[in-house]
Amino acid sequence: MKKRVFLAFPLKEPLLSFLSKIQKKFKNQGLKLVKKENLHITLFFFGYLEKKEIEKLLEILQKNVPFFPQFSVFLNEVLTFPEKRPRMIWAKGEAEKILFDLRKKLAQEFKKEKIPFDEKDFLLHICLARKKGKPIGFKIRKKISISFKVEKLILFESILKKEGPFYKEISSFPLKEV
Repeated sequence: MKKRVFLAFPLKEPLLSFLSKIQKKFKNQGLKLVKKENLHITLFFFGYLEKKEIEKLLEILQKNVPFFPQFSVFLNEVLTFPEKRPRMIWAKGEAEKILFDLRKKLAQEFKKEKIPFDEKDFLLHICLARKKGKPIGFKIRKKISISFKVEKLILFESILKKEGPFYKEISSFPLKEV
């Protein structure tokens, strides 16, 4: 049976509380807020994969992730996205070069092993809220400043339910301590 899979950085306190405070400002705006426990930064979205593809994926991650050091992420803006007809509110940021080296290396390995993934340009962001169908009736662009250390990556299964997605951890991959 196929599973809907993505690779992400988990978030933890105090970042989660910081983001929850931002989300509360949009509570009565007709938006669906992302649950605190579902906030994350997606590094790769794979879509639906077969068991054998997931096994190959796990092997690649186990062989590569531990050789990359932990790194910092800096969140610097809350904004509506996309610019035209916005349907989401994001916390956007930047990261150390290590993240982009890691992403490049993993992408090469996934391609070599023919594991399909979304190849759109990577935009470092955390989705805080979204609106289905119609665009959000306002635009926002607000500076913020918070940073955090990424210590591990997690391969998640995304189980879509009526009340919203449920993210189940498949496996965790620690980055090298520095």
